[in-house]
Amino acid sequence: MLIRKNKKGIELAFGGIISIIVILVAGGVLLWAFLATAPKIEGKSPVELCASTNRIKVGIEHKTSEYVSPPNACQTIEQTSGKSQVPTRDYDQNEAGAAEEVRDMIMKCWYMWLDGSEPNMFRLFPGEKTCQVCYRFRIKDSVGSLNLEKLIDSMNELYFVSIPNKHNCDTYYGGEWVDGEECPLDLIATKSIILPDGKKQVCCRKDVRFECENKGGICCENKEERKCSTVTGESIGVYEQLYDKWACPITEEKCYVKAETGVYYMEYLTESSLLGGELMILDPDQNEGSGTPIKNINYGKDKIWAISFVSPAKQYCGSILCKYQWFSDKTNVWSYFLRFVGSVGGPIRTFVRHISEDVRGLVDVKNSIMLSSFEEARKLGCAVE
Repeated sequence: MLIRKNKKGIELAFGGIISIIVILVAGGVLLWAFLATAPKIEGKSPVELCASTNRIKVGIEHKTSEYVSPPNACQTIEQTSGKSQVPTRDYDQNEAGAAEEVRDMIMKCWYMWLDGSEPNMFRLFPGEKTCQVCYRFRIKDSVGSLNLEKLIDSMNELYFVSIPNKHNCDTYYGGEWVDGEECPLDLIATKSIILPDGKKQVCCRKDVRFECENKGGICCENKEERKCSTVTGESIGVYEQLYDKWACPITEEKCYVKAETGVYYMEYLTESSLLGGELMILDPDQNEGSGTPIKNINYGKDKIWAISFVSPAKQYCGSILCKYQWFSDKTNVWSYFLRFVGSVGGPIRTFVRHISEDVRGLVDVKNSIMLSSFEEARKLGCAVE
């Protein structure tokens, strides 16, 4: 019996080793192939490459109990010269356009690093890496500067709208599931299903020009004068959030949605994962003794700025509860940590916590996106890949 048990244990151990080897070989080959062909994939952006290889990397780390940490394809994106300067041609060529582009860069950086869902993201990197620069950018001469308050206002706009369950039968254009085999008059049937109980349902929607209504919003030419599409059984007043990403059939009309269905940029950044996140702003004026009021912080055309992903590293102080210590040990610059605070149907506000260089509090540490000068990001040890 003892021999059998030992043999079984040996078999199990050997089997475990073989499983790990298979995972490593398969994962390594997959990642190597991906990295080798990634630059050749037409239309594959650096943002998608980083996010995809981070998913593979974290998956392999989890499968191997962190014995193996393969590389990723996360590169610092340059927007410091020529047509790449902010705002680029896809945005309005003014301060509002610059605010929108920097906001989108912040969200792309967050996405590249898995929406902040993985604590201690740099745990298996050599040295004390805690931060990596996602973007280096410069503001165009024609725009001059970007005010931080303008950026915060932009971060408090709608990021996306959650479509109610009954309005989700057509991914692209919306629509509503209707019992039976046919749609009501003036509606288009796009597909049908049979439920487990044998009942049939059909996906019904208006023409694609009615994307807003198909997805559960209403189109209004003038909401104050109640010049809106008919909303059966509901008050127009509940559709209070403007959302211009969904189309209306008439050019003069705009789309409005219910407040509770909206997710805001700052809200997504700070609440999208169990870990949550923060937007960390370094005072670019580096004032001694006190921080510059947010309304007076500007990002000018004469300096290179950086958007970086910050995740506490075990190597730095043996704990994930060390971001503020890491930050305050390496810089004398004052900072703001921004979070989303709001209520359904109420005004959207950004909560600002002002932190000076002497803070050493060990609190629950969240991954962060840091907006700073590139020079300050380098002083903090942020990697540029």
